[in-house]
Amino acid sequence: MSTITNGLTIAQDFIGCVETRDREGIERLLHPDARQVFVLNTDPAHPSGVFEGKDEVLAYTFGLFGKFDSLVWVDKDWTVSADGTRVFMQAQSEGVAHHSKAPYRNTYVIRFDMAGERIVQILEYPLDDVDTAAIRTPPTARPMFLAGP
Repeated sequence: MSTITNGLTIAQDFIGCVETRDREGIERLLHPDARQVFVLNTDPAHPSGVFEGKDEVLAYTFGLFGKFDSLVWVDKDWTVSADGTRVFMQAQSEGVAHHSKAPYRNTYVIRFDMAGERIVQILEYPLDDVDTAAIRTPPTARPMFLAGP
């Protein structure tokens, strides 16, 4: 199997494992030094969330299972770098929030960086402003003592 095909298969398997809540599969596909970064603001140098190490990435990923009754990605569009070490997926998430039963939809680009046969880094870039705006604290909502002159 070529490096390009292998990287694509690993990324596709990871997404499939998240969709089916396959904890063992997720764990098997992550590198011991795995890292997951959420780039939710306009400055990629200052990401909104970073999980360092396989244990933190697993804890975050397994935590999704309690937050969503279901979570899948539809209309997946895959792109692989020339050397096969980076795989990109653009897709629409389709989920149902556990607590509110509200639909969850967002368009993402997710980048998977490979190290051998495992995922060493996941970068998530949401493309929709509607859902991401709800998780940001507007400057006017900050306490007055932080607002400055």
